[in-house]
Amino acid sequence: MTRNSSLSLMFYRVKNIISHRKLRRFQKYIRQHCILILSVLTILIFIIIFREEITYHFYICTLDVQPYQNAITLWSSDYHISPIQDLKAILGPLGVQFFDKSLSYSCQRTRTCSPHLRVLTRTNEMNFSDQLASEFYEFYKNQTEMNLVDAFVCFHPVSMCELYMQFNR
Repeated sequence: MTRNSSLSLMFYRVKNIISHRKLRRFQKYIRQHCILILSVLTILIFIIIFREEITYHFYICTLDVQPYQNAITLWSSDYHISPIQDLKAILGPLGVQFFDKSLSYSCQRTRTCSPHLRVLTRTNEMNFSDQLASEFYEFYKNQTEMNLVDAFVCFHPVSMCELYMQFNR
């Protein structure tokens, strides 16, 4: 056996020992921190699954109700951004407040997309049903933002007005 081959064999063994030690340290670290790692993973999975619910409750908790309390407040969930923008331009200077929860595909232009709108979606609202109206009413009847609303505005489709009839406003 030559000197180079014996040195190579020695370095190979040392390298394997170091690699084996690193693996052992990593295994020990995992065992020691297993509960912490599992807790963090559980929390992340929980957040992923309930993301919509969490963001909605955060939205409600951070909603500044002050501007709406002493003002006439209108709610709009519409498929067309122009009519409500016109209404805002006319009534806004008079102190009227709006909850504009647009379902239009152009809502990014006016920054009125409805990420916190519940029950209604871009797909189910065009297929209005009594069940949809009941679900909407049951969800929103005791919600903070809905209790601030004085009236509803319906432009497109007009059948959406039926959705708000149970609120009697």
